[in-house]
Amino acid sequence: MNAIQTMNNNNLNMMFRDPAAVSAAESAKARIQSAYIVAINRPRNYDNARLEILKACSRPEFAEKAEYKKPTGGDKYIYGPSICLAELALRECGNISYENQVVFDDDNVRRIRVTVTDIESNATFSKEIQPMGWVSISAK
Repeated sequence: MNAIQTMNNNNLNMMFRDPAAVSAAESAKARIQSAYIVAINRPRNYDNARLEILKACSRPEFAEKAEYKKPTGGDKYIYGPSICLAELALRECGNISYENQVVFDDDNVRRIRVTVTDIESNATFSKEIQPMGWVSISAK
């Protein structure tokens, strides 16, 4: 066995012997498996999701947050669904996993990877974004 193989075997053995690493890996595995089990046993119901979304939008306090309004100059505006409405739709539809991960961060730039997985179809979509006008806390 050469030195590189010995080093790789030692690193591999250390990884499997580290209780914290094993615990973290098993926890992540259990979380993912349980999400798929729930998705199999409680499939998405679009009719119920639609009713719950409409019920939430009938509340004036939420309705104000459900749409954004961005000025484009003069008396013109762009309107659209807000992140609050998107989050509600994801919750009510169910069986959708979404995660954000900061992949790069310095005084001038922050990049975030957003990953969305439809657990029922196992379709995953991922995109890296850079928030507009980002200024890090350390730069202030």
